[in-house]
Amino acid sequence: MSVVEGYVAFCNVLNEDEYRGQSVGFNVTLCLEDSAKEALESEEVIVKEYHGVGQRKFKSKSQEYFDILDADGNALKLSEELPRGTKVRLLWNGGKDVSPQYGRSTYLSKLKVLEMGDGNIPLAFEGGDDNNDF
Repeated sequence: MSVVEGYVAFCNVLNEDEYRGQSVGFNVTLCLEDSAKEALESEEVIVKEYHGVGQRKFKSKSQEYFDILDADGNALKLSEELPRGTKVRLLWNGGKDVSPQYGRSTYLSKLKVLEMGDGNIPLAFEGGDDNNDF
C-alpha cells in the first residue's frame, strides 16, 4: 500500500459515478503537487495533466472497500460529496499488472480529509483564467 496527498478535483465517494449511463463505481480524482506526481510515476502509475497540473483517479467498486476519515483518523460520515479543493491523503493499493496504455491501476483503500475545500483548487493551472477552469 502507498500514500499520496492531493486536492479533490472530482469526487464520487457517496454516489457511484456513471459513464454513458453505466455505473463505474466509486472514485476520487486528485490534483497533485509535482512531488506526489513523481512518487506515483515511480510506481508505474500514469498521471495525466490538465493545464500543467497532474491528475489521477483512485477507484473502488464498492464503498465497503474504503474508509473515509477525518484529520484525526476518526470515521467521517459525509452528507454530500467532498467539494473541489478539499485536501486529502489517500492510502491506495496498486494493481498487480501494469498496462502499457494505462499504467498501474490505483485502488482506494482509505481517504483522510485533511482540510475541507471551498470549490477552488490551490494549484495554478497554466493557460486557465483561474483555478475553476474545469
